[in-house]
Amino acid sequence: MENLRQTSTKHIEEHFGELGAAELTKLPCQVLKNLLTSENLNVDDEMKVFKAVTLWIEAHPNQGETEELLTSIIYEFIREQHRAEVQAFFDKHPDFKGIATEALKK
Repeated sequence: MENLRQTSTKHIEEHFGELGAAELTKLPCQVLKNLLTSENLNVDDEMKVFKAVTLWIEAHPNQGETEELLTSIIYEFIREQHRAEVQAFFDKHPDFKGIATEALKK
């Protein structure tokens, strides 16, 4: 069973950008966080990570792990053209606004 989990994790890490964010909402929070913080995560645009996290949050609104996932995003790597969308999310969720405030100013 452990071998299957490792193989699955490796596949997701290698093909993260190709997966639909909706598929990732089915993962438990800790599994998603482990993927997002993995050095082996292959993603060409940090906005894909942001979208996966925000969709997970919307699918699991009563989970207490929201802040953990939001801190897994490298906001400095989000391209300028997407920053307004990121800011809109934090405007909608003011409890988490401090997480990305400094990074979005850069």
